[in-house]
This record gives sequence, C-alpha cells and structure tokens, in this order.
Amino acid sequence: MSRNTHCFVPGCKSGYSTKSAQPTTKCSLFKAPDQKLSLWSNAIPRLDRQLTVKDCVCELHFRPEHVIQEDKICVGNDVVVLPRQRPRLHEDAVPCIFPNLPHYLTKEHKLPRRTIVKHCCSAASASTDDELLHVDESSNDTCTSKQITYNDLQESHKCLCPPDWFSKTGDGDSVVCFGKLVVENNHLKVVTCVSVSRDMKVTLFCRDRIVQPVSLPVKITYEQELRTLLSAVDGMKECGGASGHNTEYQQASLIKSRLGWYDECRFTWRHVNCAGLVPSHLGRCLACRRFRKIMQTSYRRKQVNAGRKRKRAQYIRARKVVALKKRMMRFRQTVQLLRKRVQQQPKDVVQNYISDLPQVQQSAFKHCIRQASVRSAKGMRYQNEWLLSCMILRIKSPKAYNHLREHQFLALPAKSTLQRYMDVVRAECGISSESLELIQQKVVTNSERHGIVIFDKIKLRMGVKFDIRTLKFSGLVSFDEFTSSSDRKLPADYGLVFMYRPFLGAWTQTVAMFLSHGPTRTNTLQKLLTKVIVALESLDLWVCIFTLRVLTCF
Repeated sequence: MSRNTHCFVPGCKSGYSTKSAQPTTKCSLFKAPDQKLSLWSNAIPRLDRQLTVKDCVCELHFRPEHVIQEDKICVGNDVVVLPRQRPRLHEDAVPCIFPNLPHYLTKEHKLPRRTIVKHCCSAASASTDDELLHVDESSNDTCTSKQITYNDLQESHKCLCPPDWFSKTGDGDSVVCFGKLVVENNHLKVVTCVSVSRDMKVTLFCRDRIVQPVSLPVKITYEQELRTLLSAVDGMKECGGASGHNTEYQQASLIKSRLGWYDECRFTWRHVNCAGLVPSHLGRCLACRRFRKIMQTSYRRKQVNAGRKRKRAQYIRARKVVALKKRMMRFRQTVQLLRKRVQQQPKDVVQNYISDLPQVQQSAFKHCIRQASVRSAKGMRYQNEWLLSCMILRIKSPKAYNHLREHQFLALPAKSTLQRYMDVVRAECGISSESLELIQQKVVTNSERHGIVIFDKIKLRMGVKFDIRTLKFSGLVSFDEFTSSSDRKLPADYGLVFMYRPFLGAWTQTVAMFLSHGPTRTNTLQKLLTKVIVALESLDLWVCIFTLRVLTCF
C-alpha cells in the first residue's frame, strides 16, 4: 500500500518537491501505528480531514528523546554506538511540537510533579493511599554510618538481591538493574525492575513502563535504603487497573478525553497517572480507582440514556400508528360518502359528464361507477368492448394488468373470466376457414382481388401441453399433411404465418399458421405456399407476388 511522501501536519513543508518547501536538513517521515492512529489524529490540530495509515509525520514534530538516531550494543564490557541509517520512533512517541502553528498548540515537556507524603502518627486516621510503604526516617538514622557508592554497588549488587530476584550491570557499567522473575504462560519474564544509575538515582519499571509509586525514594545514599526499597517493591503487586471492558463506546470516549489507555497485556483500562505498583493489601491505585468510578458512571449513564431513547422511539412509533389509523378511518369514511353520492346521481347526469370523453374512457368510467354501486365485484357483468380491451391489456403486460386490478385503479375482470373468453378462440395449425370467410367479406371491389402473399417466421417459446378438452398434445411440429414422421414428436420453436394483403387496400389478414422446429425446409415451404395460393384463388383472388417479411420476435 503506497503512502504519502509529505508531512501531514498543517503548515509543515517537509517532503514537498518545491525548492522553497525543502528544509535545510533532511527529515525522516514516520507513519502512525495502527493502535495509535486515533491518538496521533487527536494530537495533530487539523480539522479538514482525519489522519490515515497512508499519511506521515516528519521528525520535527516529536521530542528529540523520542527520535532514536543511534543504537547501543554491548560487546563485553564496552558499549558500541552505531548510528542508524534511518531513525526510528520510541514506542511512546506522539506528535506534540508544531513550529509553524501558534505557540499555544505546542505542548511543552514538563517534569512530573513531586509527590509529598505526609506521615501521620495515628494509623487509623491515615487514608488508604497514604498507607503505601515508605522508608522510615529511623532506619536512615541507624544507617547513616554506612554509605554506599556506585562502585560499591557494582561489587556487591548480587548480595543485595531479595529472593527470586536477580541483578545485572548494563549499558557500559553505567547502570545496575535489579529484576523480579515470574513465570507467565510457561515463560520466564521480568515484570518489575529497579534501575540504579551512576549518580545513584532510582528508576522503577513495571512491564517496560516507568512508574513512580508514592513514598518511594528517588535517590539513595545508604545501603539500608536500597535494601528497604527492594524489600518494599518485592512486597508490592501490580495495579489491577480500572476495568476489563473494552467496548467501542468506552474506547472512543476515553481516548477523546485522554483519561486512560488500554493495557493489552493485562486486558484492562488504566489511568494515565497509574502508579503501576500498589501494596499487596490494595487492589488498584488511587488514580485507577477514581478512573473506575468515572467509567462506571459513564456506563450507567449510557444504559439510562439507551433506555430513554428506546422508550422515546416506542412512544413516537405508537403515535405514528395511531395517526395512521385515524387517517385510514377518515379515508374510509370519505370513500363511503362518495359511493353514496355516486349512487344518488341519476344516469343522465353521469352520461352528460362523460359524453365528451373517448369511447374507451367512457366504458372504463361506466364500469367504475357500476362497481362502486354494488357490494362486491364478484358476479359483475362486463360489456364486450371492455372485455376485449382487458384481454388486449393482459396479453401485452400481465404485470401491469395485475397491478391495476390489485390496487383497484380500474374495474377489471378476474384472470379466470378472461381465460374463459380466450379459450373460445382456438388457434389451430393449417388454413383457417374463418379467415377465408373474413377475406371474402372484406373484398368488395375488383381492385382488392389483386394482392400479395406475405409469409413470416416468428420465434416461439418451446412448451408441449396436453389439452384436456381435445385430448391432444399442443406445441409439436405441424405442417398438416406435409408433416414427416420424424418431425411429429419434435417440440416447435418457430411459427410460420401466411398473410394476404391487397394492392389497393389498407388491411392485412392472416390466412394460415404452421409450427416448425428450426428453419423450414425448402420443399416443405414450397408445398405450403402452393396450398395457400390455391386456397386464396378459390375465392376469385389473384396472387401476383409472394414475399418474406423481416423476422419478428415475441
């Protein structure tokens, strides 16, 4: 996946190709880790769009200590420093320096405030957090005679380790580390580590994170102080965190407020100021306890708001249903009133209203009035012209006919009624005698006796059906007496139609129809054409031309 080659921070010109935009020194570009994408996006003051995994941020917007320019490797007792070809970021690095933006958007690095612990004489009046272990002043007074230096610590660090602890010098003998070993998931891990630097400053780590519990010294001078410190840390346990729930709602709200972070190792939320280690009789530190109350309050508030929203939605839905029911009642009353008015109107008045309309619209209007005047449309009688129009409409579009009838746009008969009328018309293969009689009635003048024969091939949908009235199969190949024995059992997929049209007439009449499977053979077509011409000339008609029309598909 390709990424952008310029800095995402507004006002920064790192990575642009123009000469004026190029900085004096080369800057490295870093893209945000997937787990810290939202944290980086909230830290960068840009409102036109959100930070994505394709965008990059240059090193000018990070603290210098968060940009690692070199690697330190221990070779025996020596430390070798190797410069990196490409710098990398510290795992806690977040953009916080914006030189091209107003100064109040840049967050200055401040040292953590020093916690002052007040000692109380009465143990009952002390708070829960002030009960954390601390180094007594009396022990310091007794050990003032035995100071310890860093060189002494390097020589005797193994003798100062508590049980289940180990000690080691590192980073060129510039630091002495004391670590507590535990077994987790069948692996040996160092959970707690106490680091003493050359200037005798103490740094406490818990799962690779710097922590500073209350009442622990920052710098040691005497050996007893170090023993007491290690003993106190050994008696502590890891803070239990605020909550183990990691829902999207909590994650979005907490990251936005920057109150806490989610510990993926322990599967719990922690406050940003979590102490890390607490005495063994406590479950969590003060910051995480307060953070836990905030999360519980937010969760209860969310549940209450969800219940209110659910009840509100149900109330609105119920009101809409009641309003729709009232509206339907009004519509029904209006329809009943209109029906009564139509029934009371005399027929002469209705006829005067529709006299200027076309004949088809008059027929539709009359049938609508007749249907409104009866209780049920079942058993209603229809005129022949209206039935013919309905059959043509259903033949052209069955879906449109069903839609108009189901929604009562028009007074249309049922499909079974139309089917009874359509079953009367029987379309049989061969020369139709009814068509010949109709042509004889249409031909009036001698000029209409001269005409042409047009034959056309129409694509049909294959389907063989059994007619229970005639006890015969329909949909098979049929050429009358010219049908061969091999073609009688084949399903028909084409229709061959013969039509007659006079030279001086404006009408065309179908004469015969045959069914074929695929293209019709030449000898069969010659026989059929000769039979049609003989049938027409028997009516004193003169066929001068026979032609083929362009293919038509239904």
